[in-house]
Amino acid sequence: MSNKKTIVEGFLFLQNKKSSIFSTEPNEWTPHYFVLTQKELLYYSEKLSGLKGKIELWDCEILDPKVPEDTYALRLAPVENHEKSLFIQFESEEIQKTWTDLIQKTITEAKKEHYTSTIKKNQGNPQEDLKQLTTGWIQKKMKKSFFRKKEWKAFFMILVFDKTQAEYHLYIYNNEKIKKNPTEKIPLDIITNIEEKKFPNEPFGLFLKNNSKQEICFSFTSDLERKKWISAINEKIQEIKTGRVPKPEIKEEIKVETKEKSKEKPKEKPKEKPKVGFKDETDEIKDEIKDEIKNESNNEIKNESKNEIKDEIKDEIKDEIKNESNNEIKNESNNEIKNESNNEIKDEIKDEIKDEIKNESNNEIKDEIKNESNNEIKDEIKNEIKNEIKDEIKMNQIMKLKMKLKMNQIMKLKMNQIMKLKMKLKMNLIMKLKMNQIMNQIMKLKMKLKMKLKMNQIMKLIN
Repeated sequence: MSNKKTIVEGFLFLQNKKSSIFSTEPNEWTPHYFVLTQKELLYYSEKLSGLKGKIELWDCEILDPKVPEDTYALRLAPVENHEKSLFIQFESEEIQKTWTDLIQKTITEAKKEHYTSTIKKNQGNPQEDLKQLTTGWIQKKMKKSFFRKKEWKAFFMILVFDKTQAEYHLYIYNNEKIKKNPTEKIPLDIITNIEEKKFPNEPFGLFLKNNSKQEICFSFTSDLERKKWISAINEKIQEIKTGRVPKPEIKEEIKVETKEKSKEKPKEKPKEKPKVGFKDETDEIKDEIKDEIKNESNNEIKNESKNEIKDEIKDEIKDEIKNESNNEIKNESNNEIKNESNNEIKDEIKDEIKDEIKNESNNEIKDEIKNESNNEIKDEIKNEIKNEIKDEIKMNQIMKLKMKLKMNQIMKLKMNQIMKLKMKLKMNLIMKLKMNQIMNQIMKLKMKLKMKLKMNQIMKLIN
């Protein structure tokens, strides 16, 4: 994939013209993350994730959005289909101006580049630059919508190598009639994951994932067909990763004959009120491109011939200078080496003797110092360790005593609590027993009274 330079990016507001049937606000503005490159305008649901759409700038123009004066907006539409317009809103007038200027500049440059490439391609067969590697019919998973009820759709897919750009692509067509532009184009260098997958009613599935986390699902008629495509795609991905992709084929530039421009001055048109939109300048751009190509080809030929002559002269001068300098250097170096070598040998012997004496004396002094220091350090360490051990023992004893005291106190408290509980329970039991006895006595008395009353009534009746 060719590296597309980012010109400007940031969060802007997009008007949802094609909202759902049940939406109460069909023209509401929603925030999207926009990225303007040298060829297209991309917009995402979040920052650089969830690509919502892209617009090829060579086929676009800026029009008047026809919104209230307080709204800072821009309308971007294809040249031949203004119904598919994109309405973008900005926070301020300054931001609107910068984005509008940059988009308009990018549109003109993209148109130049597009028409240049189409002029060159039209000189010959456009399919000569593409090398077909693997072909076949596949099923591609589509997004379900109100109008599309089928989830899978048949396509004709080709694994292609583009000789001019040195890139591998998957070209997807509606049928076997291969046109200039496929319905979908998937570069292999953006694919990060490829694996086999089973889908409902589609057992021989293939799952692809690109670097922007978009998922692409294919289905094949057999496992053999699926394995053929997986091995072919993996092989080319490995070539891209290891840098073994063939170099692009550079073709000689074709001179384009341009018609002479009419010398008649165009009639002056009446001045119109300034609008946000701009006119399409395709005819003028075509003429400019043709002139540029002609001038470039002539200039390149001249520059090449000049450079070749300069290189030849430079090589001759370099060879002469090398031969002369080598002879002079040889004669001078022989004499200098003889004189220098004797002096160097003497100096080296002196230095070696001095180094040996220094090393011996240094080693003796170092050994003495080491022994003394080691003994002192050992004694100090022993004393420190003894003191530390004593302190630890004392601390341990103190901690044990403290723990014992705490445990004793806790036990005493617990015993007191238990005794109190026992006393309470006893008192409760005694009270219950007493209450039971009293209740029994009361019941007996009641029974006696009832019996007496009955007897009295009987006696009365008898009398």
